Amino acid sequence: MSLYAYGAASLLALVLLAGTHWKAYVSGKAEVRAEWTAAQLAFQTNTRAKEAAITKQLNEARNAATKRETKLRSDAAGAQLSADKLRDELANISNSLPSLPANSSYERANTLAFVLGECTTAHGILAQQADRITSDRQTLIDAWPN
Repeated sequence: MSLYAYGAASLLALVLLAGTHWKAYVSGKAEVRAEWTAAQLAFQTNTRAKEAAITKQLNEARNAATKRETKLRSDAAGAQLSADKLRDELANISNSLPSLPANSSYERANTLAFVLGECTTAHGILAQQADRITSDRQTLIDAWPN
């Protein structure tokens, strides 16, 4: 064989080897890209599921807080109604006292009615603040991700 024949055979072998190497490179690149895309899709799906779970938990906590707030307002209105009834009863007693002989009883009843009214107002405000703090605390506990 001549030198040209060896050269042509070597060149042909080199071209075939390069072609198969190129095909393997392109095929491997596509396989790696497909694996990366699948991993990225799985990550995004997992992230969306976690986000949806946290959003659901937060919404449930907010709804529970709204229900608690509604109940607190209702309870506060009931307490205020009871206090108003008691104040009216004391006022009626106070109004009937002037017909009694002792004027000091009248003054004492008025003073007690005033003090009771002040205490009731302060207690109602304090109870509402405490209920709101408790409700806010529970909302934070309910909304905290597990």
